[in-house]
Amino acid sequence: MSTSLLLLALLVTTLLLQLLLLQQRMTIRLRRRSPIGLDNVNMVFSRLIVLDLVFILSM
Repeated sequence: MSTSLLLLALLVTTLLLQLLLLQQRMTIRLRRRSPIGLDNVNMVFSRLIVLDLVFILSM
């Protein structure tokens, strides 16, 4: 049971990291047009990754 939860948490972490990298690429492209609000999205992804890593380490 804990092994499957750990694998699921690792999968979620990698997906969040990929989304964060994609969001940063889009931020670089869109920063010239509208810089408002994009930093908030990056902060949300970063906090989700930190919470997921804390969950993994607590297992």
